[in-house]
Amino acid sequence: METYIKPSVLCSEDSFEGVFAASGANCLSVTSWLDGTDGSGVYRIVFRVEHTGHQSYGQTIVATMSTSFTVVETPGDVTSSVSGNVITLTRNNQLNDTGLTEIWVKMSAATQPTVVSVTATECVH
Repeated sequence: METYIKPSVLCSEDSFEGVFAASGANCLSVTSWLDGTDGSGVYRIVFRVEHTGHQSYGQTIVATMSTSFTVVETPGDVTSSVSGNVITLTRNNQLNDTGLTEIWVKMSAATQPTVVSVTATECVH
């Protein structure tokens, strides 16, 4: 994740009016919930991603789960990586400046996993 750099505004009479500056900070809001199990130890977790402020051409979510797990399935536009009980989801698709999407992830775990926290979010401008 990149370090936040505060945007600066420069004034010049030779420049165009209406300059837009966006840092990307806090443009993603993520909520999550458990959506059941299929009875074989595979659980469905839903990550609801809301995006505001600008066009986004990709989103990354890092979440800590309550237990270790293996990812069984993600949607076609989402890649995942797991380290212990931390999952990183990268969605390679556009969200408009007021976009909303749900990422459904199937996980295999010995005990029911829950999302403890979303530790990082990032979007690609």
